[in-house]
Amino acid sequence: MSTAPNFHLGQAVLFFEGRRRESRQVEISRVGRTNVGVQMYGRERVFNARTGLDARHRIGDPDRIATPEMLAEEKRHADLVEQLRRLGIITYGGFRDWSAGTLGEVYRLLDENRIPRT
Repeated sequence: MSTAPNFHLGQAVLFFEGRRRESRQVEISRVGRTNVGVQMYGRERVFNARTGLDARHRIGDPDRIATPEMLAEEKRHADLVEQLRRLGIITYGGFRDWSAGTLGEVYRLLDENRIPRT
């Protein structure tokens, strides 16, 4: 969402397969400028270092890795989108390109300047 996570060698991350909500823990085995690798089933899987999405997957729901911090940021983002919807700001894109920090500022400004209904 906002900034690239700081992956490091040997770091434990959560692996999500496609749409499944269950996760399992894997370790980072390689860190590059744009991709990170994890060893699974005797071969390396490559993921985008910024998004955590499978770097070689092009169709359907890609597998992904995430740190607890990435998951917390995604939850905060979803909560802020829901708060904006309650204020009447509706978007079908879900503000995907906006960071949680930016959404928080937008919500704060709109909420502060809202005219109370009588």
